[in-house]
Amino acid sequence: MVKTGSFDTEYFINLEYIKVFCSSCRAVITADPGKSGQPVTCHSCGEYLIIPKSRFAPSIVINDFVLHEEIGAGGCGTVFLAYQISLDRYCALKILHNRILSEDKYLHELMQEGRIAGRLNHPNIVQCYSIGEEEGIYFYAMEYVDGKSVKDLLNEKFKINPAKCIDICVQVINALSYAWGKERLVHRDIKPDNILINIDGEAKLTDMGLAIPADAIQASDDDFIKGSPQYISPEQIMDEPQDFRSDIYSLGTVLFRMLTGNFVFKAATAEEICRMHLDEKPPSPAKYSPELPPELCSIIKKMLAKKPENRYPNYESLKMDLLEVREFCDTNTTSQEMLPVKNESPKSIRYSKATPFHWFMSFSFVTLCGFFSYYLLTSNDTKPLEIQPAIKLSKVPIVSEEVKLTVEKKAAPPPVKIIKKPKLSISSIFPDPHGYDSGNEWLEVTNTGEILVDLSQWQISDQEGKVLSLYGMVEVGRSKKFLLPENSVTLNNKGDRLLLKHRESDFSQLVSYTEKDVISGQSIKPRVEDQKVSRIEAK
Repeated sequence: MVKTGSFDTEYFINLEYIKVFCSSCRAVITADPGKSGQPVTCHSCGEYLIIPKSRFAPSIVINDFVLHEEIGAGGCGTVFLAYQISLDRYCALKILHNRILSEDKYLHELMQEGRIAGRLNHPNIVQCYSIGEEEGIYFYAMEYVDGKSVKDLLNEKFKINPAKCIDICVQVINALSYAWGKERLVHRDIKPDNILINIDGEAKLTDMGLAIPADAIQASDDDFIKGSPQYISPEQIMDEPQDFRSDIYSLGTVLFRMLTGNFVFKAATAEEICRMHLDEKPPSPAKYSPELPPELCSIIKKMLAKKPENRYPNYESLKMDLLEVREFCDTNTTSQEMLPVKNESPKSIRYSKATPFHWFMSFSFVTLCGFFSYYLLTSNDTKPLEIQPAIKLSKVPIVSEEVKLTVEKKAAPPPVKIIKKPKLSISSIFPDPHGYDSGNEWLEVTNTGEILVDLSQWQISDQEGKVLSLYGMVEVGRSKKFLLPENSVTLNNKGDRLLLKHRESDFSQLVSYTEKDVISGQSIKPRVEDQKVSRIEAK
């Protein structure tokens, strides 16, 4: 077992082969993992690929999914942005940690309940697409939400406007109520990380694929099924039977955090926090945010009751209380507004209504300007502008009548010799996402003109001033690849600009790429920023 990144999964040197995706032709090729970090050729299109050095690096194929980048991690697994080949769509792929897969019984339950979660279809629940296993890797694919988690928003703003907090909680309640009513599912891990806000401001509850029906929850010594210490319910800690009221408790801790920016209980260790959930009385949110309505603090107090029977008896009554309190919340607090935020110009001017005094002053000013203008126009000291007569041009006298103008017939110009110009462009580059990796980084130039190109007249330079001298000949429409030596041009994985230049003319081409364009194991096409063309004699 080797730890790679933020997840504890097996390193792929134990596998016989790995699958890599070619972005050029969309083919999936198999490769020897022992050749990680080395270039190979795609059997379909001939494109160069670099075998990734990590089991879960970008371009690695798992089942029907191509990994793109890591977008999150938690106690159960690591989430990647992935591309589903068969359905041509992006999704979020959670790869489960090996340490939670040690028991076959849990694996069976996971597969069974993942299928149940796949039947849930609600606008406030992240849709579960599929769940499966390949080469000892257990995963489930779900809808990709373009936005931020509540945890991200809290990291940015510390706390959120009360009205917006209630809006989020009501949408989460809708999701939990639907899951409980349809499949009797208990989420058991309600926390800011699992509440996503998309670009339209809608809340979506994720990780429903790991939810467990109330009658299937049993006592266990594994910490990973007990939720997060800051948001865990007392019955989860004690391994007692759980139902929807356990999720109400966890949602209460999340609402407390959103309103105040603080956890309900704070301690140095997870064990101490769990003890406080069991024994200590939770503080009132007004301790940290005195401006909160007392009714809202009472709702949170009821949600955080130690005994389930003292909490809300159903989701509907909780939702009704929250909507009633929302009417008293101040929705004009711009310092704590949630996404989406309306962009306003910082230099915008607000005009107030005009008063009678303003109208009188404006009329007086206009009248005074009129009298002053009339005085200037009628004054005797002011001379009218004199219009000068047009100047008459006399005809040039003819020196002699015998002189006749003759039109000489000009000789036809010699035929213009069309010179074909060599044209060259940087068509593809291969930067290493992990940094400069001499011997694996390469670039490609293509002859886009109509004549053979002698590459000895061309060179490429980067932002750091390093120069790569080209060599060889390139036929029309053909390309040539160059591996980059150590003391030559370097392709910065954070983005770079490259200049292609002809040595004896002003012909040049400036291309660029950014960090977002760089994908491990894949070549990319840079963007042309500027191209200057001058006369180049064909040799």
